[in-house]
Amino acid sequence: MLKSGVKRLLGRAGFDIVRSTNNLGGVDDFIPFEATMRAAREAGLSVGDYIDEVMNGTPGATRSTIDELRALGVFAANPNTVLEIGPGSGRYLERTLKECAPDRYEIYETAEPWADYLVDTFGVVARPTEGASLAPTPDGCIDLVQAHKVFNTVTFLYASRYFFEMARVTRPGGRIVFDVMTETCLDPDAVRA
Repeated sequence: MLKSGVKRLLGRAGFDIVRSTNNLGGVDDFIPFEATMRAAREAGLSVGDYIDEVMNGTPGATRSTIDELRALGVFAANPNTVLEIGPGSGRYLERTLKECAPDRYEIYETAEPWADYLVDTFGVVARPTEGASLAPTPDGCIDLVQAHKVFNTVTFLYASRYFFEMARVTRPGGRIVFDVMTETCLDPDAVRA
């Protein structure tokens, strides 16, 4: 009642209140689901390989990251529960599943078409997300928490909140892996660009 009254009052002044359909800045903003799926099929590539090779121009980038995680021992304990923040197209998820066979793999993905695809394709559990916390996951129950290409796309405050959340949900002795931009990643030309 109050909402409709406010909406009518603002309408008289020429304003309209509408619900945003995408206020979380999910990967659907920059990796469109339908077009990417179609292009990957036409190129005869997996979605992950298409993104690495064609969209990003970095063939093998995802494989290289997973290889490095393996070399660091991230998969050595054979994690039974995995949680991934922002899996997007699932390129890291798919390779993680080849490294270990967890009983449960949770995802927090704001782009609904990608989340649905990952659930249907890989049988993962999509948790409801508002794009800033891992609230549905209980404390200390996850063996491996990972996030790839996430923290350079969210605000500092959201990233900070996620860091606390990752620590909360990870069991003692579990692993947390993520990438982040630092000053060593950015030369002056990159900063200017």
